[in-house]
Amino acid sequence: MGTSGAQAQFLRQREMWDELSRAEQPVHEVVIERGFYLGKYEVTQAQWTAAMGTWPWVAKEHVALGEDRPAVYVSWRDAQDFVRRLNEWAGVEKEIYRLPTEAEWEYACRAGSEGLWFFGDEVMDLGAYAWYRAYAWGLHDMYGNVWEWCADWGASPDGLGFKPV
Repeated sequence: MGTSGAQAQFLRQREMWDELSRAEQPVHEVVIERGFYLGKYEVTQAQWTAAMGTWPWVAKEHVALGEDRPAVYVSWRDAQDFVRRLNEWAGVEKEIYRLPTEAEWEYACRAGSEGLWFFGDEVMDLGAYAWYRAYAWGLHDMYGNVWEWCADWGASPDGLGFKPV
């Protein structure tokens, strides 16, 4: 898990490294002790509105409106409230919905790769895999689009647990 010194230098040279990126070092081994599930797609605006009754993306910049579009402008606390609501609806004693840990998120994102991205280290290939305006697709849409919130502290300057991508 994390970004190696060589990878960090590579990203710096391409102006793809920022203050938050420093939290990605050093590379370290992580053991994920139990299985987990991730939703195949981002939470949609329709799902968010049905559960929360709010529309945090209204009147914001760069938002594509539509029931099947991702719910955006959602804070970490909002995401935790959404998860609580899902668990209430499920009516179970033990929590079945939760945000992934940062380690789980990175494991899913890397898909077994040791490169910068699951498809390798070629920046020119990023457009074929990352969301940008024209498209977004399933679990593989983990290199762009919206913030990917995690359950643990992550790289957040305020300790609230986000994983910027």
